[in-house]
Amino acid sequence: MEKTSEIELRRTYRVAAIIGLAMGLGVLMYLVIVQFLSKSPGFPREASTLPWADMLRYVFLGIALAEFFLINTVRRLMLRPRQGRNVQEGPFSATTVRLLTTSIITFAICESVAILGLVLFFLTREASDYYLLMAISLICFAVYFPRYGQWKAWVEAEEGGVGYPS
Repeated sequence: MEKTSEIELRRTYRVAAIIGLAMGLGVLMYLVIVQFLSKSPGFPREASTLPWADMLRYVFLGIALAEFFLINTVRRLMLRPRQGRNVQEGPFSATTVRLLTTSIITFAICESVAILGLVLFFLTREASDYYLLMAISLICFAVYFPRYGQWKAWVEAEEGGVGYPS
């Protein structure tokens, strides 16, 4: 198994951090959309009269909270030790590709919470629906944003045959 170099790990981490920041900024762009539409004269301001709107709020909130806890499980599954040889493909080793892929999937799950809020805003016309789910999304980003020290510990554990550190 080929050792992952410090330079490669830092370079891959930087790519993951940039992608994570861009996706986190996307959540804030949704906030701009919500604010703009809330104040737009052409956007209906009255609350939705959909009979299932309240139930949908709770369903989306439940999904958001489940995703918060699901992220750790997804990360553990994706980063469990692999059998066989790590093969260098392109500029990144297989180990760093797994870390990068796991980070991007984590970011997508974090952002999906804000997207649920945006959908709920369009259905209910209540900006507070978006604010709550946006806050959960940003908390997810903060909690699960990759730390370089975690990556380094994982690579050391992976190359030692131990797998994802707890």
